[in-house]
Amino acid sequence: MKNSMDFPKRLRALRIKKGLSMRKAAELLGISLSMLQRYESGENSPSIERLSRFASILKVDVNSLIRTRGAA
Repeated sequence: MKNSMDFPKRLRALRIKKGLSMRKAAELLGISLSMLQRYESGENSPSIERLSRFASILKVDVNSLIRTRGAA
């Protein structure tokens, strides 16, 4: 599924754009550094609740994290 392939890249790009290190982002999210690494590598997928937390911290809409390019 394309969406699951794009999420890790989008998450990483948004984190970097906000100037957050992996360690700081994990701290703000209340997760371990290794868990954030697994999300950014695509090894794990976050729950809806965690997606909402990502969006809040990155100051983006949840849809911008999960939408497939070209989707409305």
